[in-house]
Amino acid sequence: MTKSTKRVSRFALPQKTRGSITIEAAFAVPFFFLAVLTLVFMLEAMAIKINVRSGLMNAGKQTCNDLAKGDFFSPSQIENGIVKSVGEERMNRSLIKGGSSGIKCEKSYVFGGTGICNLVVEYELKAPFPLFPIAGVYQKEEVKIKAWTGYLNSFDGGDSKEMVYITETGVVYHRNFQCTHLKLSIKMVPEPGINELRNMEGGKYHLCILCKGKGTGNSVYVTDYGDKYHYTIGCTGLKRTIYTVPLSEAVGKGACQRCSK
Repeated sequence: MTKSTKRVSRFALPQKTRGSITIEAAFAVPFFFLAVLTLVFMLEAMAIKINVRSGLMNAGKQTCNDLAKGDFFSPSQIENGIVKSVGEERMNRSLIKGGSSGIKCEKSYVFGGTGICNLVVEYELKAPFPLFPIAGVYQKEEVKIKAWTGYLNSFDGGDSKEMVYITETGVVYHRNFQCTHLKLSIKMVPEPGINELRNMEGGKYHLCILCKGKGTGNSVYVTDYGDKYHYTIGCTGLKRTIYTVPLSEAVGKGACQRCSK
């Protein structure tokens, strides 16, 4: 009586091992496609952001031209300008929720007396995952544009009105563009000795409320004539936008004691 023999390949995998590979493949493929969709979403979101911001700038320039002609400021005109600049068809097939009708600019306004337009556009991006109930991504762009309103001559002498310089948060106006209050000389100093450090006017430095809680304990940033120290050089307290306006439009602001002498 002879025994029957079977030849088995040495590369054959056990049944349990073959099953585990099938399960891993079933999990890996969906995750791969999810990663691809996420990358596509990020690229599309960046493209939309650039297009909408560019459209906001173009719409803002047109709005400033209309204001110079005496027209009224209308947020709806900014919305229409953005849609026209980007393209209605492009918006309708994009990830913007609501398409071209999803662009909202109702928070835009004009600073009274200065002609400075603060333009704000808000919209929401849909997540490209129809099978998953994921909330949309809120987006906001904001720019400031100065409307050209020309120069007015005085009725008595015909001379142009005096122009002064102001900042967004400043409480004084400046007659000299080179005033040290307008020039920011940023320098980095060690934080441990900040309490003994004094500015050019002999004043102490205090912590900027915008930078509170962001310190590393190593270095901080100060200016020669400022009274705050900052943990990041990108802090908005270290940025300054200067506007040139007629003296009559600097309503509520006093004269700078340094450059008005």
